[in-house]
Amino acid sequence: MLAWIRARWTILPELGIVKGIDGKTIGSVRDNGYIQLRAQNSKLDRSVRRTHLIWWAHYGEWPTSEIDHIDRTRTNDRIENLRTSTPARNEANKARYDQLLGSRPKRDSDTAEHSQWLQGESANPSSSNTTKP
Repeated sequence: MLAWIRARWTILPELGIVKGIDGKTIGSVRDNGYIQLRAQNSKLDRSVRRTHLIWWAHYGEWPTSEIDHIDRTRTNDRIENLRTSTPARNEANKARYDQLLGSRPKRDSDTAEHSQWLQGESANPSSSNTTKP
C-alpha cells in the first residue's frame, strides 16, 4: 500500500498536506474531525488518516503508537504539531480540551484565539480576564 501511495500522492510534512497526481490537496474531514484519505484501486481499498501519512513521510516508519496534535487542532497535521502519545495521555488531553472548548473538534480558525486563551493571554485586547484556566 505505501508504495502505491508514494507513486500517486505527494506528502508534504512541513505543510501537513497530501496532494494528488493533479497537484490538488486531497482528503476529507470525517465526523471525528480528523482528515482521512482513501487509497483505492482494483487491488486496494483502504482509508488512512492524513496524520499517519505525514508521520510516515517525515520519519520513514509507520507510527506504532497514537499520534497527538500538540495544539489540539485535528486538521493541523504539520509535522511540528505532531507527537507520539499513549492512549491514556491522548484521552487526558482530549478530555481537558473538550471541557475547555466544548466537545466539538477544534477548527484551524480557532487556533490563535484558543491558544492565547489557554496560555492566559486574552485574544481580545479589551478583555480584562487574562488568568489561566
